[in-house]
Amino acid sequence: MEFDSDAPYVHYRREPIASPDGTQDTIFVAVEDAPAPDTPVFRVRFTRVGAGEGDYQRAGAETNGVVYEYVGPGGGAYAPVQPLRPRPDSASST
Repeated sequence: MEFDSDAPYVHYRREPIASPDGTQDTIFVAVEDAPAPDTPVFRVRFTRVGAGEGDYQRAGAETNGVVYEYVGPGGGAYAPVQPLRPRPDSASST
C-alpha cells in the first residue's frame, strides 16, 4: 500500500531482526514520516492476546490511531494477528 499521511490508521514498515535462537525474523515498526518511495508500508491490526503472550505493547496514541511497538517474545500483550471467526454454519450444526 502507499503511504498516506491523512489515513485514519497507523502505517508500519517491516524490519528484519535476529530472533533469540539466531534465526532471522521480521517485526513491524510504526512509520511517522513518508518513507522512501520504494519502501512498502502496511496497515497492521493488533489483537490483545493476553499479558506475556504477545510480542508488542501499546506505545501511545497518534492522530491516526494507537501505535504498537515490538518488545520481544512474550514481552507484551498484543500480536499482529486477527482472531478467527467461526463460520456462520458452524453455530447451527449439532
